[in-house]
Amino acid sequence: MSEKINILDQEELDYLNSSEYEIDYPGLREAMNVPRFTINDLGVTARDATYWSKKKILPDIKDGNTTRRKYTLKQALWIKLIQQLRSFDI
Repeated sequence: MSEKINILDQEELDYLNSSEYEIDYPGLREAMNVPRFTINDLGVTARDATYWSKKKILPDIKDGNTTRRKYTLKQALWIKLIQQLRSFDI
């Protein structure tokens, strides 16, 4: 069984879940979770996005009744990380 690795200590986790965090960074949590980026915005081919969705690297998110994928800021950062790793042949 694998052990979960936390990159934040308990004090940091507590802060992220506190109302103080919401006061210090109003709207940030919501902004991080709103799907707003398309694959074109991120410079990803439809083929790569479909492949990553099938491999469960990223969830398949759709905006409303359209078939266009929309990704949150968190997912966009992961996509950019994947693209950077691929540029290093990783």
